[in-house]
Parts: sequence; structure tokens; C-alpha cells
Amino acid sequence: MRGVLPVFCLTIAILIPAISTASADWSMAGGDAARTGTTVAEPSLFPGLLWESPLAGPLAMEPVLARDTGGQWQATVYTITTGAATLTATQATNGNSSWSRALSAYVESPWVFRRAGGLAADADRAYVLITAQNGTANEWRELLVAPLRADGNVSWTFIAAVYTGGTPTVASAPLRVRDLVVFGSGDGHVRALRASTGAVVWDEALPRPVPLPVTFLATGNVLVGDFVLAADDAGTVYGLDVNGTANGDQGVPDTGTGDLVWTSDLRSPAVAAPVASPTAAFVAVGDRIVALHPAFGSTIWQQTVPASVVGPMSLSGNSLFFGAADGKVRALDATSGAVLWVRSLTALQAWIVATPTRLFTGSGTSMTALDPATGDVTWTRTFRSAVAYASISENRTGRGLIFAGQSSPNSLAALQGSSDLRAVDIAVSSISNPAVFQASIDATIKNAGDEGVSTRFRVWVNDTIGGVPTILTNTTVSSLKSGAGFTVSIPPWNFTTGTHTITLTVESVAGDRNPSNNVLSVKFFASPGPPRVIVEWSPAFWIALVIIGALGVGGGWLVGFAQQRREKELEKMLRERREASR
Repeated sequence: MRGVLPVFCLTIAILIPAISTASADWSMAGGDAARTGTTVAEPSLFPGLLWESPLAGPLAMEPVLARDTGGQWQATVYTITTGAATLTATQATNGNSSWSRALSAYVESPWVFRRAGGLAADADRAYVLITAQNGTANEWRELLVAPLRADGNVSWTFIAAVYTGGTPTVASAPLRVRDLVVFGSGDGHVRALRASTGAVVWDEALPRPVPLPVTFLATGNVLVGDFVLAADDAGTVYGLDVNGTANGDQGVPDTGTGDLVWTSDLRSPAVAAPVASPTAAFVAVGDRIVALHPAFGSTIWQQTVPASVVGPMSLSGNSLFFGAADGKVRALDATSGAVLWVRSLTALQAWIVATPTRLFTGSGTSMTALDPATGDVTWTRTFRSAVAYASISENRTGRGLIFAGQSSPNSLAALQGSSDLRAVDIAVSSISNPAVFQASIDATIKNAGDEGVSTRFRVWVNDTIGGVPTILTNTTVSSLKSGAGFTVSIPPWNFTTGTHTITLTVESVAGDRNPSNNVLSVKFFASPGPPRVIVEWSPAFWIALVIIGALGVGGGWLVGFAQQRREKELEKMLRERREASR
């Protein structure tokens, strides 16, 4: 164990900076290597369904996402299901399945697949921890399998040592950090492998099994170093040097040993993976939350709550969030452990995700967002079933993309910021022509949502007379940013005598907030001479009647309905026309 003089304690604590470890992409259990349950990606205030993709069974754990290599934004979402125990790679942009593999296919006979212990991913591979049994014998071992992103074929497999005992519940989801993938196992070892090859970098044998995900604690201080935190099944937390330098001498890494720096006996097993910040490690033990010093493992503070903690914790800013068995979400001050607020929810689910401005969790069949400062409910969306697992990653426009597991039927749903394509204006401008009524048309649409439209969509302008429509234009729009508008201009068009209806229609796109405002119509009467009768304004439509005339005797006249005209302006116009005709 590394020796550190106590005189340096205060100095080291002062030197550790408070930096955020949250990332944009939820690439492993807990979102990032520190297992903070936090993402910098902020979902829309009005998330809409982007796509829904079928799954072989209910989600066994949270979905993870890794961006693909290349210039254009592409990403792969990985899921593992229960029952059939299937690993599926899904395209984040459209929900199409890239490939799917039964996890049993990664286990060679006579060994039999028994449990999926966790998932992580990077641009090249997924990393899956599997527990296998030797037939029906009381012999078990863990495998870390690395399927390739492109096709699911195995890049490499690491097989851990055989151990005996009761049916294991190892859920030590792989930790992907630096060029390593680190995991604990039922044989009591914590191993760091080279992510590209599966070669052992270091291996630390601990006294008992490590059933929970290991955590990366980056102090940001070269004097202190960075750690891998591992919690065994008896309540001891271990601080290991992430570089695995042998025997505490800070020398060359030895594949036979890691570097055990400190231990902390909490007397009861941890509920979930430790959560790390540069200044502390936070561990949930039954109904207690304990903050440990990152360099020594000593207790900084502990807080007891009325019910046992359930599921993982989330650390955002200086607040620590978690759910408990009494159905309440609590927030603690990460510096002192003081309770900041408590929020009671119905049928609380065992997951929690923090974003810069909201805290998401499951409540019954709803996904609920809380204000992290007060615990007040700020948003909720009802699903057809309880959302047992969810995660949030950044999408191609930089906003949050929510992935939620559904059942009845089993599926993965993706929700992102909603666009709101609207048909907002039709401007009809008459052209002076003594023989026929002519007019040009400018039809305008707008994306009033908080998410851009990145897929192609169409805009139609039709002219209908006597129930017969004529397409004046059918235009394809490649994309439309949030808040941007687009105008389709139709050059002078000859209108036959009669009542015309000009209709502007915007094609609906996936996730559009309100498709009912995608259509707008304007009605007018066209004739080659001045009208003898003026049609009265109809307040029932909340539109005004306007008269637009071309100069000169015999010019075309348009009697139309146009939006956003005041009654006062209309009366003045009609009065002036009557006086001019006397």
C-alpha cells in the first residue's frame, strides 16, 4: 500500500480542484467514468418521440451510447435485455437495428450464460461483462467480451478465474477510462485490460467478490493521483491506483498486481457503485450516505436517511441526489451532507439522471423532471408502462436525447427536442392585367420549436376551385433550424373567375410538437372586373376581409380573407371604397 505522510493531508485537500466529470454521452453505467449519473446534454422542454425500436425483452440495464467515427454525427445505442438476454446495437438517428446477438453466443460450451453484469462502449467496441456457469456445477467465472461496433463480432474475450459459491450476482459494469477497461468480478479480482486488445495491464486480488461497478476518481492533482474505487460484498471500499503501478513504488505497471492505496470498512455492503468527485467518493450503504476522502479513504461526513437507498446516485454541481425505499427523492449538500430537499413520488423507479437544469427519474408510468435546486416537479410525461431504465446523451444538434425502455410491447423509445413546423403566412399580391386576374404568392413556414429539423420535408401550396385542387408548388426543404423560417415564392399565376382557396401544407416530421398547425388556408374571389357586391367580414373565422385592387378600369380584383387585420382598419377601407364609387 502506498505510504503517504499525514502532514500532507491538509495541503492535498486544498490542492484538489472542484471540476466537473460529467460528459455529453452516456457511454457506461452511471453515464461517465466517475458514475456521476450526470450529463451535460440538456433535453428539450418539450421532448417528442423521435423513434421507437422493438427489443427482444425488457431492458436489463440503462442504454449506453457511443459516437461513431467520422465527420457527420452518427452514434450507436447499445441495450441488453432480460429473458432472451440479447445485446442490440441501434442507430441513434433513426432507431434502425444495426445488429443483435444473444449473449449466450459469446459463451463456449460446456459453460452456460447465466447473467449480464453490465455494459460500456466506445467508438470501436461494446464491452459486456458476462457471468457463466460450468454446466450445472457450482463453478462460475466472468467473461469480458468486446463485440465490434460494426457487426457484433468478437474483437477479443477475457476469461477470469473460476470460483465457487452460491449463485453470484455480479453486476460490475465495465469502466472505460483512458485506454483501459476495468472491471471487478466474483473471483475477488479487479482487472484493468487494454481496451484495444484485452491484454492485462494490471490485476489486483481483493479478499472478497466485487459485485458492483468500479468507479474512476480523478483528483486532478499529480501529488495525489487518480484512483479506481471498488466496493466488495462485505462493505469494504478499496482505492486502487488507476495506473496499477506495482507494490506502491510508482514504478512500471506489473500485470500481476495493481496498486492498493487505501481501504475503508463501511461495515455493510454498498447499494450501488461509488460516485466520485475530485474532492470525495460517495457511497450508499443501506440507509447511510458516506463521503470518503479521495486520497486516504477516511470519512469526511455521513448522513442517515429514513429509508434505504435504492438504485444509483447522481452528483451534479454540489448536490448529491438519490431515491429511497420510501418513494422519496432526496438531495444532499455534497460538501456537508446536509439535507437540501425531499420530494415524494409515486412508485419511484430505481434510476436517476441529472442534467444542467433538471433531475429525471421514473414515477409509476411517468418520467418526471425535478428542479435540482428545490425538488419541484417541472415536467412529466406518461408512457404506456413504467420506465425501468433510461439515459440521456447529446444528439447531433447538441441537445439532450432521452432513451427510455418500454414494455407491452418491449421497445426502446428515443425522445428529443421537438420541432414545431408551422404554416404561418400566405401573402397574395395582385398583378395589373386588364384581361385576367393574376397574382403572385409568398407562402411562409417557420420552425417554432426548440429543436432543428435535420431531415428533408416537403412544402405544398395548392389552389382549389370548385373542389378541384391544383398543385402550385411542391418544394423539398433540406433542413430548418429552430426559430428559422422558409418562404416559397410562386411567380404570377392566372386565376380563373370564382372562389379560390390557397392552402399551405407542411409535411409532418418525426417528433413534431403540434402537427395540427401545419396547414393554413386563405380564400378569395377572383374576377376580371370590379366587384358589384362586397362580401361581409366574418368574425367567426377571426380573419378580416380585405379588398386588393389593381389600378385602372378593367383591372383584376381580389376579395380575400387575410389573417391579422383589425376590424377598424377594414371598416375604414370599405368606407373609402364606397365613397369613391358614388
